[in-house]
Amino acid sequence: MRPLIAPLALAVLACTGAPLGDTAEEHESKDRDEADADADSDSDSDADSDSDSDADPLSEAACGPWAAIAEGRSWTYAFTESSELSGEWGQSVTNFSGSLGTMEGWGEYDSSAGSQTYEWVRAIACDDGLYMTAYTIDSTYAGDTYRTEIEYLEPVLLFPAALAVGDTYTQDFDYVAEIDGNRSEGRYTIEVAVVAEEEIETGIGPFSALKLRQVYDSGTETTTSEVWVARDVSVVAGTGWEIVEFDD
Repeated sequence: MRPLIAPLALAVLACTGAPLGDTAEEHESKDRDEADADADSDSDSDADSDSDSDADPLSEAACGPWAAIAEGRSWTYAFTESSELSGEWGQSVTNFSGSLGTMEGWGEYDSSAGSQTYEWVRAIACDDGLYMTAYTIDSTYAGDTYRTEIEYLEPVLLFPAALAVGDTYTQDFDYVAEIDGNRSEGRYTIEVAVVAEEEIETGIGPFSALKLRQVYDSGTETTTSEVWVARDVSVVAGTGWEIVEFDD
């Protein structure tokens, strides 16, 4: 029996967007014996370059307030009493430099079908939102261990930098997956609608959050779920689960 797919704390939000841009900065060198006027011009140009560097969008801020990425930050979630499942899972930003980083997650839960534990690693990048480029998960279910490695053919947007009530986002996720050595290709589609802004109670207190409705289409199955995201915290709740710890 294949393992259940546990709900990930960072909900997969998809929308169309520009691909990640080139992050390299261009630098010009000037001849030392240029005229003073040219040297002054070069100085002004260098100052502008320094200013641009200070405002480099490929940073934690470029991930956007809804992703709330910061190195060392972590989130822990748990199912609520309304869920048929029980257990906890979490994630953390293990490193982030420039525009690239890594997130790691873990989880353990029980259901009527059995128990599952898992650990995952996600490669991320930021450019006017939070992108995912690769994903690996090791899971154990009913005594069997599975390893899944996924590489996305194009960076996929998890969180756009800007979200507002009324926004809708759709993206196709084209991927190459290797599951226990078996390689396959596929596509799935996620449609997201920002349907409301609500006050919501969680395990760590109340939040003013955007309510997102997600429709996941694997090509053979369609499922719908809802999550709530708060500015500067990210995901704080979903259908039948909520945040219980946030380490900033």
